[in-house]
Order: sequence, then structure tokens, then C-alpha cells
Amino acid sequence: MFQCLKVLARLSREDNIIEKMETRYAQLADQLQETETKLKEVKELNRTLEEMASGLRDKISEDKASLEKLESQMENCGKQIQEKFLEIKASADKYLDEMNAKVQSYDSNISAVEKSLKDLREAVAEFQR
Repeated sequence: MFQCLKVLARLSREDNIIEKMETRYAQLADQLQETETKLKEVKELNRTLEEMASGLRDKISEDKASLEKLESQMENCGKQIQEKFLEIKASADKYLDEMNAKVQSYDSNISAVEKSLKDLREAVAEFQR
């Protein structure tokens, strides 16, 4: 009889252990399900972030190409402006040289006229005497 009680006590403990294990297994199964759900959410979020990062990389490369194009256009424009300024300077220098030549020509003509007027004054003065 004592043996039966021992067996019954052991079976009772084993039933409790089995119930506890089943409860623990159910809890672990629920946690596993939650973890799998969260993992799916994280994977979806990761995919979305990768798509966004790829889009940003594309946008950055497009903007970089646009910036490089703009820089080259600005450089070309700067060169064209410099060339125009050099053309204007050369034209202005040529015009100034022409004006200087005319001024010198007028100056020599005025000197000749002054000499002629001086000679005329002297001739008039001599004539008056």
C-alpha cells in the first residue's frame, strides 16, 4: 500500500510538472509567435528603409550630376565673360590709340595754324609799320 501511495504521489507530481511544462510550452509558443510577427515587421521596415536609402542615393547622384553640369556651365560662362572683357579691352585700346593719333594730328595741325597765325601777325605788324 505504501508503494501505491508513493507511485500516486509521484504521478501527481508528474502531472503537475506536465501541466507546468504544457503551460510553459504554450507561453513559449505565444512568445515565439510574437517574435515572428515582430521579425516580419522589422523585415518590412528594413525593406522600406532600404528602398528609401536607394531612392536617396539615386537622388544624391542625380543632384551631384546636376551640380557638376552647373559648375561646368558656370566655368564656361566665366571663360566667355573673360573673353568678352578681353575683346572689349582690345577694342577700347584700339579706339584710344586712334583717338591719340587724331589728337596728335590735331595738335600738329594746331601748331601749324599757330605758326601761320604768328607769321600772319608778324606780316600784319610789318605791313602796319
